[in-house]
Amino acid sequence: MPYYAVSCGRNTGIYTDWSLARQQTDGYSHAEFKKFLNKNDAVNYLHQKLSSKPYYAVSCGHERGLYREWSAAKKQVYRFSHGEVKKFFCKDDAMHFLRYRKVYDYESSWFCHEDNYSHDHFHCNADRLRALKRHNYWAVARGLVPSIYRSWDEARQQVDRFRSPIHKRFFCQDDALHFMRINGVKGWTCGSECDGSLGKFHCKKDSAQHEKNMIRNIRRKVIF
Repeated sequence: MPYYAVSCGRNTGIYTDWSLARQQTDGYSHAEFKKFLNKNDAVNYLHQKLSSKPYYAVSCGHERGLYREWSAAKKQVYRFSHGEVKKFFCKDDAMHFLRYRKVYDYESSWFCHEDNYSHDHFHCNADRLRALKRHNYWAVARGLVPSIYRSWDEARQQVDRFRSPIHKRFFCQDDALHFMRINGVKGWTCGSECDGSLGKFHCKKDSAQHEKNMIRNIRRKVIF
């Protein structure tokens, strides 16, 4: 039995009926799909394709919810008075944003890994949203030691008395990493290579450079 993995279409997911899969791609701009003979291959392909896509949280629009395609999210706020949509790189962060905007019950058009890769819309209820555990990440893009910290006390040490600091709190590490990149923090990575000492994230290979930066910043940029 063939499996049709639709990674970009009206409703992304895995279909066993070609007619249903075709409905998601026909006439859809930049549609992407691929045929597989093995379900696991289709699942792996779709997960790889969708994991790099951003999330668009529509908190005020025609149909509120989370979307993986900008074209779909844009339709919800087009010609909608005071429409609001925000882009995220992490699902939990996007869901926290909707909860903050008091959007508890909605249907999302994203492809949901937890729901067995169903092409049906995933219904997010209030209980699920309230059960989300919040993880705090403080991204310091400009400070004594630019990095991502897990506690505000540590992050504050990097920005207090520092001229024009740039920092922001996130609930997801992916969004914090993106914030660091767009603020020009080059050569800094975070992941399995990081030692995570003192609750902060920076790579071991960059530790010597971090120390040099800290000394330079203390001498030149700290406000006394």
